[in-house]
Amino acid sequence: MIRKRIPQQDDRTIYTLATDLLLPFARQTFPHLGLTPAILRSRLEPCQTYVFASAGRRPVAFITLRPEKDALLVDMLAVHPREQGRGVGSRLMKFAERFAGKEAAGRSGSGSMKRTIRRSAFT
Repeated sequence: MIRKRIPQQDDRTIYTLATDLLLPFARQTFPHLGLTPAILRSRLEPCQTYVFASAGRRPVAFITLRPEKDALLVDMLAVHPREQGRGVGSRLMKFAERFAGKEAAGRSGSGSMKRTIRRSAFT
């Protein structure tokens, strides 16, 4: 099930996933990059974050979406290694596409929102 992030309940798991799965790749470009829970919270604040979790269980994946002028940026996406290859990441990306469509429909004007993916480096 995909649901909106509940900070008190989900942030510890999101921090672990980001530290274990995303930070090593970011450090390939920025070797001295650090991540603390406070830095992660500030990174999540301007975004819409959703988690994938079975009923009553801790999240096993998350996606962070940042709406901008005419794009929806996927700022972060991480899936626990046990769940990789089971379609969890694909489900989160499809959710992001539907979210982008709803955002575009809710905006005034004739322009439509593009789906854009941006690689993140915790900067």
